[in-house]
Amino acid sequence: MDRIALITYHAPPLLSAESILVGKAVHRLADLMKIDLITARDDPDFREDEALERLISHPNITRFSYPVHRPSNKIIRRMMDRSSSKLGREIHQSWMKLVLSKHDWNREYQLIYSRSQPGASHLVALEVKYRLEIPWVASFSDPWAYNPYHLGNTNVRRQEKTVVQGADALIFPTAEILKLMTTHYEHLKLEEKAHIIPHCFDAELYPEQTDRTAGGRTDDKLIKIAYIGDFYGLRSPKPLCDALLEIEHRAPEIAQTICLQIVGNVESKFTPLLQQFRGAWSGQLDLVGQVPYLQSLDYMSSAAILVLVDAPGTVNLFLPSKLIDYFGAKRPIVGITPLAGTTANLLQDYQHQVKAPEDVMGITDALLQVVANYSEEQRRVEGLDYDRFTAREIADNLHELFTQLIQH
Repeated sequence: MDRIALITYHAPPLLSAESILVGKAVHRLADLMKIDLITARDDPDFREDEALERLISHPNITRFSYPVHRPSNKIIRRMMDRSSSKLGREIHQSWMKLVLSKHDWNREYQLIYSRSQPGASHLVALEVKYRLEIPWVASFSDPWAYNPYHLGNTNVRRQEKTVVQGADALIFPTAEILKLMTTHYEHLKLEEKAHIIPHCFDAELYPEQTDRTAGGRTDDKLIKIAYIGDFYGLRSPKPLCDALLEIEHRAPEIAQTICLQIVGNVESKFTPLLQQFRGAWSGQLDLVGQVPYLQSLDYMSSAAILVLVDAPGTVNLFLPSKLIDYFGAKRPIVGITPLAGTTANLLQDYQHQVKAPEDVMGITDALLQVVANYSEEQRRVEGLDYDRFTAREIADNLHELFTQLIQH
């Protein structure tokens, strides 16, 4: 059985979106390959979720975690990060040096697999590629240097160019991210070694549901409409709140039967908006806060309707990992997302409701339609085939790619 070095700053039990993506993928991939999981620990910016250990508990996974030496004071960390960024230094440089100097790179690896964000994982893999001269696959869950929300400086762009040029294969979750990369590195012909492999869900992680059409209600029989994720930056609860207040105006008898449940962190700048909404809303508002990942799947499965909210824009480059988790929960979905991009395309492919963040009336109509036809819609969703997003399918795709590179 081949052995690979998976270099990823984020991995279980660290509680982050990338860590969860890593855990779901490697849990199944480890049935097919031996994996040395080379990762970080003790990062004060992230909580740990011990339940995530389940995702990497496998006889073929060996974890090597290297400490992150960062100040415990958040203000000092932010000042140091800004200073490093201005000077063109990688903020995870100390972790990179530790991994490169302390890890035993003589463990007979057949392939290197690195994941971002952050890009530090790719920079470590780049050096290891030069040392070992074996195939290297670099996977980008999000854009790096040309992320529209966090544009990188000249040094970051130089680093990214070196990475995409040096890797033997590249993985992106959407065609839009691939197009973004090829636009900036047209002369490198990245499409010749690029592969689009989406995120995945693992059906075994969800609670069992015997009768989903009868579920989705609180103890006092309110219909649960749930948003699982964080609100921050340009991703605002305002479109959803405005649509629910429009339901309040049009059909107050329906509004009174709805509980809006927000499971995740909410940036403080949105607190006044939610307070104002609560005062005008005759239904319930349940602000749960961040919960462990497996518990978030429980919230998805116990909801009647799941809502996806993205930042406004012309094209959505990203594929939210929670959308794929929503698929695994087998619930009706209302997507509030730009109408161009993989996210909207997938929702439309499976005949879920999709509306732009600016289209409050459209969002209102979508919510009312799903509520009015809930039992029928839930039965329809139960029959949908999401097999191409299962962890097993994605592991098979990765294994096929890795095997081709190893045998080439």
